[in-house]
Amino acid sequence: MDFVKKIHKFMHRLAVFARLALAYKILEKGEFMEFHFNAEMARLFGIDEAVFVHNVIYWIKKNEANGKNIFDGKAWTYNTAKALTELFPFWTDRQIQRVIKNCRDKGLIETRQLSENKRDRTLYYTVTETVKCIYANGGMVEPKRVNGFTQTRKCIYSTDSNTNNKPDRESETRLQITYVMGEFENVNLTLEELNKLKSRWSPEQVESMIENLSSYLVNNTKKKYKNHYAVLLTWLRRDCPQIKQAEKLTGKRKGVQEI
Repeated sequence: MDFVKKIHKFMHRLAVFARLALAYKILEKGEFMEFHFNAEMARLFGIDEAVFVHNVIYWIKKNEANGKNIFDGKAWTYNTAKALTELFPFWTDRQIQRVIKNCRDKGLIETRQLSENKRDRTLYYTVTETVKCIYANGGMVEPKRVNGFTQTRKCIYSTDSNTNNKPDRESETRLQITYVMGEFENVNLTLEELNKLKSRWSPEQVESMIENLSSYLVNNTKKKYKNHYAVLLTWLRRDCPQIKQAEKLTGKRKGVQEI
């Protein structure tokens, strides 16, 4: 057991030495780089994840403005493994892969291989609604058409920490996103509930029913619903035919493989 601890201690010192050597090399060349991140992202998910996500956001905003690398209505960016090690000189190859995996597992980024050439294994990156929600100014999602929805959506997120009884397990933080939707901003849906509705009905049908519920709640102040998702589900089942499985697959980009 002591031998294992000594090995771990040695590896830690070796990693520290490697970083110091790299920092000295950068200073020797006179190369100075600044890295920025969102403080709330760092608090919720970790500094490494916040730094990587901020870089992804920077490039997808550029691509979105220039109309580049747009797939499935989203802007994407890509970098080779070599480019990432040059971009983040304080991380090793293995650390970069760990950060990417953590970002993906925590629901912060999506990764895909978008090339039609099967031999091209380049990974493309984009951020999820969770990240957009945190970055949104004042908790507001930009009022543009996204996934078929045109109305402005307030984005509210909260954290819920669950601590396992085991002493060696860290508490896990879960992020709950709620959209306040409708013309009168009185229809509450979580991201998961919204996606469930969109998977069974078209965006136009869901949007129309959200607006109907928003108006109904304003005109019937005595009527209170605890679960707006349940109401919309009932109304859509009653008034709208569900889209066929084939229609749900229409528009999927051929050759796109999700990772």
